[in-house]
Amino acid sequence: MRRKVWLAVSLTLLLVSCASILPQNSEPEASETLEVGQVAEDAEEESAPEEAESVLPEDNEADSTEPDEQDQEIVLTVWTTDAVVPTGGQAGGDILIDQLASFDQQFPNIRVDVLTKRLNGTGGILSYLRSAPPVAPGVVPDLVLLDREALIQASEDELIFPVGEAFPEDEVANWYTVATDLATVDGQLVGVPYVLDAQHVVYRASLFSSPPNSFEAALDSPVPFVFPANSLSTVNHTLLMQYLAAGGLLADEEGQTRLSENVLANVLFFYTQAIEEGNIDGELFALTENAESWALYREGRAAFAVVSASQYLAESEDVRNTQATWVPTFEGNAITLVTGWSWAIVTPDPDRQQAARDLLTFLMNADNQGEYTEAGSWLPTQPDAFTSWQNETYADFAHSLLEAAQLLPSPATLSEIGPPMQDALESVIQDELDAFQAARNAVEAVNPSNTPEP
Repeated sequence: MRRKVWLAVSLTLLLVSCASILPQNSEPEASETLEVGQVAEDAEEESAPEEAESVLPEDNEADSTEPDEQDQEIVLTVWTTDAVVPTGGQAGGDILIDQLASFDQQFPNIRVDVLTKRLNGTGGILSYLRSAPPVAPGVVPDLVLLDREALIQASEDELIFPVGEAFPEDEVANWYTVATDLATVDGQLVGVPYVLDAQHVVYRASLFSSPPNSFEAALDSPVPFVFPANSLSTVNHTLLMQYLAAGGLLADEEGQTRLSENVLANVLFFYTQAIEEGNIDGELFALTENAESWALYREGRAAFAVVSASQYLAESEDVRNTQATWVPTFEGNAITLVTGWSWAIVTPDPDRQQAARDLLTFLMNADNQGEYTEAGSWLPTQPDAFTSWQNETYADFAHSLLEAAQLLPSPATLSEIGPPMQDALESVIQDELDAFQAARNAVEAVNPSNTPEP
């Protein structure tokens, strides 16, 4: 069977045109897809349904002989987002293009067609997965990239298939615990964790004799501690990380939302001391995102700031005299909150599921993942991937950070505990309320009445 060849500008692999998988008489929205490179055949010429659905070789009516099963080409349709795009215009895109081209050579009977779509909203990945199968099964992809919340929704709606059996237990055991948690829903592994992002501190190394990652060190800092203290709807992540690192709980053994009053009070007391020492001030509430504190650091207007790993890795060459550590905590314990993206299998067809597993195994090869994540400004989901990183200093730090990482709590949990915690911080910093009274106010707003301190 003659194999179709798809040419990209980089002479490697390209993304298939949106029209090749959308149902007929449906016009794709401009914001819905991103076409990279060019295809060998113009999408407008593919007007016949049988040409658009190129999953299996075309039947020859004049020849009733079935083609050899091993000669059949599987066209594996992959939907991704702007987060991970195999194009030279995206960080790490060239690396991913090369890796997909290598996969194409190793598996000549599998052709990978990649389409970029928005995650949510009309025309997004979740919308298609819910609505397309009954009316246009040919539109549904075989493999999709989802963030944590989308993965939970897809699993609960039974839009994806568990992948637990696709990866041996010893291989899964090599992933970071937080990565496994990222791809697990209701105790079942439903995705393959691919890339992570985390939060940490950067600081001017010449100003500190040791990493300022404890409350004591932060109070002794010669420069202010800068972090996005505000939050539009919940609690800022710096306070949340400090609370969790000190042993604070978000729920009791029965799963009921709870706050630990003494832990929260001790964390808030740090801010009382920091105000007295002049290490923080109320202007921090003008910041709502890590990107803002990173911008201040990059521009030289801050020397001790909270950032995201992806932001730092993407622009670390723009700053000098810089090292990384975790946010200051009560006893200097490492902590970070992690988000990330996982691959999920959509196709119910066993042969196509196996093809998807082959691709995932290839992408999750430690060398491949390490090469892509460093180039793409991500953190890998397995320690072995760091061995191929050229920035060994940061790789060592990131490994220790991910060993102590926790998932960012769910939106439902944050909506309950977040506003009272945020109000407590604001009352301490802006209104100079006693830290222990502020903690008591937060606990009374969250915890059920007449329950003991967790």
